[in-house]
Amino acid sequence: MLKLIFNEIGDCLCPTFCLGCQRRGNWFCKTCIHESALSLSPTQCQICRRTTFAPNALCKTHQQSLNLKALGCFGSYQKQPLKRALHKLKYQGLSAAFDEFAAHAYSRWQTILKHTSWSALIPIPISPQRLRSRGYNQAFLLARALSELTHIPVRTQLQRIQETRSQVGLSRRERQKNVSGVFKWTGPEIQGPVLLIDDICTTGATLAEAARCLAQAGFRERAALTLAYDEAP
Repeated sequence: MLKLIFNEIGDCLCPTFCLGCQRRGNWFCKTCIHESALSLSPTQCQICRRTTFAPNALCKTHQQSLNLKALGCFGSYQKQPLKRALHKLKYQGLSAAFDEFAAHAYSRWQTILKHTSWSALIPIPISPQRLRSRGYNQAFLLARALSELTHIPVRTQLQRIQETRSQVGLSRRERQKNVSGVFKWTGPEIQGPVLLIDDICTTGATLAEAARCLAQAGFRERAALTLAYDEAP
């Protein structure tokens, strides 16, 4: 009862509005969740739409090119509600909303999360300069929220050792070149499979480079989870 009272008081003093449509009530409402759904099924390769035998698995070609066994995404970045919401999460300091987004995405990610006993969640790092200017790393906040739901520990020893320009507007080849060699694993090898966590997957260049770095550090099985996939319109 006390929790309900405090929640009501907090909502009156600082009400929550949907980041997709501005309706009052939740950070991301049911209507926006429905409108942001991916157009492909969990049994299609996230990149090329080939049918896969395991849910959220990548086809063999993209397992090799992305250095990942599987990729699970919550919604489509082509859908405006999710695009607006993620922009606000990333650039407007609304870090408190990540708990709710992780809870929404959790059901979509279940096929990956339950299929394997994951040893760690590894957020994609941002550079120290961007961390200072922004105040937080959105991938870390997402990983921390998911850890609360799954009890999988978060490991932050994946470091970005070079500053890069924004990936926005770059071609696939330019994105790959932009992130080449920017990551370094600074911790001990983790026994067991690991999950990379990021907010958006566009071409997969950043995830592929991070996964390549982990592979070189001895991590044998890697998959990734993101809130959005920028599927072709």
